[in-house]
Order: sequence, then C-alpha cells, then structure tokens
Amino acid sequence: MQRALVTSKEIIRILKRYSYYDPNNTQQISLEAFLELPEVSANRIMKKIGKKFVDPETQCLTPSDFVKLFSALSSRTPLKDKKEFAFKVLDTDDNGYLSYDELFSFYRMLFGPALSDDRLLDIVMTTINDNSSSKQGLTYEDFLKQRP
Repeated sequence: MQRALVTSKEIIRILKRYSYYDPNNTQQISLEAFLELPEVSANRIMKKIGKKFVDPETQCLTPSDFVKLFSALSSRTPLKDKKEFAFKVLDTDDNGYLSYDELFSFYRMLFGPALSDDRLLDIVMTTINDNSSSKQGLTYEDFLKQRP
C-alpha cells in the first residue's frame, strides 16, 4: 500500500490529537482509548481497523501507527489503496482470503440486528459462491471485482 497523500500540516494535526490522548507522553494509547475518540466511537468498523494497527503485545497505538491509520482513511488516499486496506482489515486471520466467518462477522457488524443470522448467512453464501475463485473464500482479486 502506498503512503497516503497527507500533508505535513495534517500530520501535525493528527499527532496533536494523539498527544491529547497520551498526556504523559508514553508514546502509546490503548485500543480502548482510541475507540473512545468521538470521530471513531460512532463507526463500528473502527474496532477492526484499530486492531490492525495496534502492537500485538501491548494492544496500544504508537504515534506512527496513529498517523498511518488516519492517513489510510484520508480522502486523498487512492481508491486502489483503500480497497487493499479494506481487504486487509476484513482478513482478520491474514490468510489472503475473506472466509465465510470473516464476511459474516463484517455483515453482522455492518447491519446489526436489522438482518437475521439466516439472512446474513444467505448473503455470505451467495457472495462467496457466486464471486469466489477459491473454496477458501474471496481472494483479493475476487474482492476487487465486487461492487462498492
């Protein structure tokens, strides 16, 4: 994934926001603290996104991680890079495929209780059966062919 097109001004603004949540300058904020940010808390997918950027041992974001995360979400980030980013976020086991479970989890998060488990399962099965070149799930190439 290419580096997002964020300006030095934007990086300074992002780091200033980071420092607000890291008042003791520990160079880390917890995933929980990140998820409490107003611009993050209202978006259910941010938990999945945050998990891709935290240090696996500390479960914290460094200033660099924070900048990378918000850079990836920038409106100036090319669509191709955003699609790659989305695939990586949804591929929670990092095996290169979006499995039935990963798609079900995503759709459950996206639709909440508005759709029954049976309806979600039907959507997942149709998505994979009609669009996948592999029995393991959607490959990145399959994912790119999906309508936005």
